[in-house]
Amino acid sequence: MTVLLVLLTMMVASAGPVSDGLRTTIAICKAEHDRWSADGRSPQVYVLEPGNGFAQIAGRYPTCGCSCSATGAAFRVADGSYRFLGREEWDCESTRGLTGEDWGRVLPADLRSKLLPKAGMGKAPAVAFLYTTLPHKGTDTTLRLAMLPIGMEMSCPGRICDRMSPSDATTRDLQSPASVLDRLIKAGMPAEDLKTLGRNGPASLSALGQAIAVEVISKDDQDRDREEQLLKLQAYLSIALKRWEWVRQLAWSELALRWNREKGVFEVDQARSKPSELKTFLDYLQVVEGFWGGC
Repeated sequence: MTVLLVLLTMMVASAGPVSDGLRTTIAICKAEHDRWSADGRSPQVYVLEPGNGFAQIAGRYPTCGCSCSATGAAFRVADGSYRFLGREEWDCESTRGLTGEDWGRVLPADLRSKLLPKAGMGKAPAVAFLYTTLPHKGTDTTLRLAMLPIGMEMSCPGRICDRMSPSDATTRDLQSPASVLDRLIKAGMPAEDLKTLGRNGPASLSALGQAIAVEVISKDDQDRDREEQLLKLQAYLSIALKRWEWVRQLAWSELALRWNREKGVFEVDQARSKPSELKTFLDYLQVVEGFWGGC
């Protein structure tokens, strides 16, 4: 009798509008894993908890050793309806961010003006996108600002996108100059040299900057022309400098959101939110990535 009661409880918990909504929110990633289920493969994580309003799936699948993860959460409104919010990440497709139509109904109307006050609300070249940690239990939610990769060009309201995806963008594979930049920074390339390189080209490097470039690029890229590598890096830094003029104005790097059940919307809790930590151009370069075209 006890076993039967448990089974009935599980059946009820896995059916109904909340369960259906959660399944829909993570459906695309789950479908990718289901393709390989005949080979005995299964996702590393699969959670469906309608009682907590939470679902999650994550794992790798054979194509190029790629992975996807998706999280869904259900937020109840006072009238008994629900808002289903999602977050996804596809590593090889360079896609991540918010998913689901309900985000537009629950985010504060002035969200973008809080994050980047001078950008306005019209569509313009974006510098960042929204990412989130959805709660396993409860309703408190964290919204983060992630930097749009250099080499991915998107236009979004207020220069901030809900998600990043090559399908919505024009792209250039700039992983190689990003890798060179990373090595130059670790070798001690002065920040001012990086700025002048982006603005004026390799000839503008200081004596120290030239010496570091010779050491780093000749050692790690012996089969490549150093001047060519520096010119590619100049193009990368030129884009980064233009974006930095907007990134430096970001008021927040992380927003704490409280759920207002009566209104069915999120409200910003500024006391628990975090101001932007990107104070210098070098700070920005150390967190932004170069777009990688995938497999």
